[in-house]
Amino acid sequence: KSDYLQEATYKIVKENSKMTIGLQEIAWGETFGLYPLDFVNGRNYEDPFISDLKWTRVPVFALNYEYLGEKFSAQGVVVPRPKNSKFPGKGDTFDTTPTNFAHLDREEMATPQLIYDSEFGGRLGYLFDLGLDVDLYYFYHRNRNLALDLKNATYFNGLPISGTLSPVFKQIHSLGLSSTYATGDFVFRFDLVNHFNRPVNDPDTYAVKYLNNMIGVFGFDFSTENKFQLGLQYHHDTFTEFYYNWISSQMSLPLFGDLIEINMFVFWGINNQDLWYQPTLKIYASDQLFVSLVADIIEKQVTKKAGSISSFSEHDRVFLEMKWSF
Repeated sequence: KSDYLQEATYKIVKENSKMTIGLQEIAWGETFGLYPLDFVNGRNYEDPFISDLKWTRVPVFALNYEYLGEKFSAQGVVVPRPKNSKFPGKGDTFDTTPTNFAHLDREEMATPQLIYDSEFGGRLGYLFDLGLDVDLYYFYHRNRNLALDLKNATYFNGLPISGTLSPVFKQIHSLGLSSTYATGDFVFRFDLVNHFNRPVNDPDTYAVKYLNNMIGVFGFDFSTENKFQLGLQYHHDTFTEFYYNWISSQMSLPLFGDLIEINMFVFWGINNQDLWYQPTLKIYASDQLFVSLVADIIEKQVTKKAGSISSFSEHDRVFLEMKWSF
């Protein structure tokens, strides 16, 4: 993410409201690992196994108004000129183009136009007396996923031998809901979004289709006084004609006070081949020095249908992050 300035804003702060103008990242949603409601900013998908949003959100210039009352909250967002998400290029390690199409040329993504491609929406929230926090979301925006349309194709024995893959982007409506409820040591979380007429590639034919895409994540977190945390989530990703579902779990355990933290994230496909383990070791060496060592272990459940990451089962790796604060 080194090619991005993450934030440059001017803020007008009142007693119960705030207006933020400028380059920023806007966080929506409550769940971990996968973030179905976090779509105001484009994302960098060049490496799909970096799940930390501080590395993957693409900052945009936006007008962001927030109101926070005792029970009621509201937010309005306008993005005059959005930025495209970033995807793996042709032949890159995490390129998901099927083998039958991988040799074809790919067009560059068109740059969004000022005002004409503008995006807007908002959030309404309410905290009920029983402790249930509910938010409703709406956003009108360009689709954040990559769909490729085959143009000017020449076929031989039913397979394309020439042609061009053209990225498909269109303005779509997205409607979402999130909620949290805390009781004792448990916090229950729920994120749900429906993208209307989202362009996607059919998993069998690779033809572009415009389908309603509903994504839901429901789960809970459990924590103890010694800062041990355990989270469990169910993910469901439904298109008009097909669906996928997963279970994920996240655990963190501090050791030696706050010096070391061990994390484990697991992502398991129920009806697909996906299986991803991500152990993490964090070392808070001092107030200035932070070190993180992350491993990605990607397996394939061969008896099931292809998932979203199972094709990368031979790309295990280790990621080192070091941060020095002045």
